[in-house]
Amino acid sequence: MGGGGGAAAQATEPRTATFGAREVLGCRDARARETVNDDEVETVADLPMADRHETVLPDTDPQVRAALARAGDRAAPQRREALAEVAADAPTAIAAWAALATEGRDPVERYAYARVGYHRGLDALRGAGWGGRGYVRWANETNRPFLTCLVRLRAAAEEIGEHAEVERISAFLVELDPEWDDGHVGV
Repeated sequence: MGGGGGAAAQATEPRTATFGAREVLGCRDARARETVNDDEVETVADLPMADRHETVLPDTDPQVRAALARAGDRAAPQRREALAEVAADAPTAIAAWAALATEGRDPVERYAYARVGYHRGLDALRGAGWGGRGYVRWANETNRPFLTCLVRLRAAAEEIGEHAEVERISAFLVELDPEWDDGHVGV
């Protein structure tokens, strides 16, 4: 906090709470800095209530949704090509990568599509204010393409024998949505 702001400015200015190497922006509770350390923070549930925010991703562009629907109506070989065209035209569209992740010709291709969708989703989450912690729930329909990419990434990781990644993704899904149910997404 800079000089000259006075007590009133300091009382309303958000602070950063540091947990070892982790920081939670916007924490106004000085006690968080003193009472929470890296050993105590393993999941979102371990964070102070003020830091358990929920992030909702923006909706997929309606033109992209329409293009995905048209591509999804095609027969198998043409469907993958049409979905790839949508992803190339709208590379930040997480839903395009989620759809491609089911159309890959082998586990490595499915893994690659799901991984791109996952990383595009992380970019979108950060753009929506997510700081690496907090809820991203299936109940919010606009979060579903990202969560679908995660589930499909986990399935492809299992197919190629990446068991540690399967475990990490499973734990991450429950951290993002404590009411997670694998039945949400058909793989």
